[in-house]
Amino acid sequence: MARILHRLEGVIVNSPGQPSQASEAYRFNLREAILAAQLVERPEQIACLEAPIAALLAEFHPDLNRDCFASFQRNRPSTLAQNSRQGATLVIHTSPSATELALTCLPTSLHHLSRDDLHLRRLAYGSQAYLQDIACQLLYPFIPEDQIDLDLAILPLPGEPDGGVRSQLQRQLYRSATGTMLLEAAAQLNRVLQNQDRITFELGPHSSSFSRKALDTKVTQPFILRLNREVNHLLSQAGLVGENIAQVLCTGSGTTLAALQQWLGQKLPQAQILTEESLPPSSPPSSPPSSPQMESGIEGGIAQGDRPAFQTHRIAYGLAHLPLYPQVLDRQGQQYSDYFLLVELLRCLPDEALTLGEICNHLEGRGINTQACKARIQAILGGDLPAGLIPQASEDVWPLESQQNPDYQALAAPLFTVISAQAYQIDRLQRQRVLAYWQRITAHSHQDLEEPYILQVGLSLSEAWS
Repeated sequence: MARILHRLEGVIVNSPGQPSQASEAYRFNLREAILAAQLVERPEQIACLEAPIAALLAEFHPDLNRDCFASFQRNRPSTLAQNSRQGATLVIHTSPSATELALTCLPTSLHHLSRDDLHLRRLAYGSQAYLQDIACQLLYPFIPEDQIDLDLAILPLPGEPDGGVRSQLQRQLYRSATGTMLLEAAAQLNRVLQNQDRITFELGPHSSSFSRKALDTKVTQPFILRLNREVNHLLSQAGLVGENIAQVLCTGSGTTLAALQQWLGQKLPQAQILTEESLPPSSPPSSPPSSPQMESGIEGGIAQGDRPAFQTHRIAYGLAHLPLYPQVLDRQGQQYSDYFLLVELLRCLPDEALTLGEICNHLEGRGINTQACKARIQAILGGDLPAGLIPQASEDVWPLESQQNPDYQALAAPLFTVISAQAYQIDRLQRQRVLAYWQRITAHSHQDLEEPYILQVGLSLSEAWS
């Protein structure tokens, strides 16, 4: 293992997809942790991939040259790779923080799949929010008010992200004995009611009975209604209708809900619904591994029918496949991050008013392909600071105390003045404030954002298909 780590050419990690208010800061901090651990030397050796794309890649069976990457030659049956692919594939992946969707029409040759073939959406409602709704909608009403050490005056809307409310609620639940009890009871209730119609158990000194019908009505159905809207948006974005969906790949703990599977069967009657449990086990390899060491490797584990391990680590397997399908990466988004674009604007713009075209000329003079990121440049000029840079009321990851801090509020003042529809002027004082703030928070950072990140992941494997 030590020898492998010393020879790493790249690191691939899962990160939140867009739109995500924390994704920019999350990716920056992920790179910092990886660079600090000295796994690789440069940030461009680190690639971030969205979970539903990784879940999709995990089902692909690479058809590689036998002389290259022999460990991948295991003849593992892939449900998605073996079908005719006459239709679209929808991926629904649930994590604790979000439910992420991907929709694509798979090409006949899988290695031709590109980023443009993928349509993505992200709903900031995951298994953690689902348990919150169970606690608030089912369990909380059964506890006498005089025995609750929680101030739950405002509850989140069931099935909705309701970010600021949920963030404050989670902090309260973790800090309270009653809150901890509610979360533990919610997890148990959810687990049991997936297999039986009713459960009776004690909440402190009180005994209460809960039904699967109540769970579905008060918690699951609101989530499904919201998820239905997200799927409709995704279908519209891709120019498809429900009848075009040939298969749905459901991954993550939240996608095993019986009510969710029933809804998918009704909404997408032509689709085959593939869950963690329904995906077929792997068959043994048709020929021995090329070396004894391969038997305990990633593909060796899959080839020997280790479906439970594959289910548990599905996203990791998909990330490991990325070098074989580097076209699915959002290279331009990671090459020109919002942080990088902001710092470039602060560094290069003169004080006088400039049109958008003149601003792009300044950036192009510094080697930036503005055609690849013009929309995000214009968003920053219009007042949208990169998410996660300073506490903002619209971002649920920040405590209220930070949002009300006067120093942060000063940084949130407009950085640019809109002179006309296409002309902007940078505020000199605000430029100094934001630059000084950026220099303070990155004083010991491994990322200087002096140059865009030209991702290297996949380049050394580009001949694998030949």
